[in-house]
Amino acid sequence: QIRSRGTYALFRVSNTGVELPQSELPHIFDKFYRIPHGDRWKQGGTGLGLALVKRLVEQMEGQIWVESYDQQTRFSIEIPIRAPVSPASTPQAQDTADSYNEGTDILPSPDL
Repeated sequence: QIRSRGTYALFRVSNTGVELPQSELPHIFDKFYRIPHGDRWKQGGTGLGLALVKRLVEQMEGQIWVESYDQQTRFSIEIPIRAPVSPASTPQAQDTADSYNEGTDILPSPDL
């Protein structure tokens, strides 16, 4: 689910059928953290994915949070929407700007 709210874009990813224990939620974005006995599918992992996502979101001056209740877990990311930078305004982009056709900006639809 993608929505725009003023000058922010809100992205939500939900997983039904999976509820995380409330005691685990404060740690879910910690590096190398894995919920004990939480991998029903035995896929494994290092516990770095959500920590990396959180860091990226914070670098974009956004925020991320998780909610889990009623057999559903939902991750939400909110990031600021900024006006696109013209390719001609950056030196390295100027060199390659001629090799691209003029593109179209893609914005999330508020109807999603």
